Amino acid sequence: MFPDTARKQHGFLIPLALILLVGISFLAIAVNRLSAQSGSSATLEGLSAQAFYAAESGGQRGMHLLFLNATNRGQTTSNCVTLNGSSHDFDGVTGLNLCGVDITCTATTIDTTTYYTVTSAATCGAGDFLAERTIQISSYMQ
Repeated sequence: MFPDTARKQHGFLIPLALILLVGISFLAIAVNRLSAQSGSSATLEGLSAQAFYAAESGGQRGMHLLFLNATNRGQTTSNCVTLNGSSHDFDGVTGLNLCGVDITCTATTIDTTTYYTVTSAATCGAGDFLAERTIQISSYMQ
């Protein structure tokens, strides 16, 4: 009265389960890689912002040293020569303790005006996680 259907079944659920398992595994691997990449990019973005602020601070330091106790163009140009090639580390400064800055200064005289350009190049981090930013600040003295 009841036919023997057990012999006619061919195991449809086993291949379906394997396909689902493999598909979910690939999805898990993809999510893992994306989260690792987004973590790295967030770290680099933070270092990039730190490098920008370090470069800005270096430029402000350069301008301060350029015009420190200078009352005429000769003293300012002498300060520019002294400032050229100086460097500063931000050890102990919260937020910039992995950063360093190199400062250069150039002076260009046109007629009776001397134009000064302070270039500040900052690096933050090390190895694969390294960010560099460079800014220039210009001023003049007549």
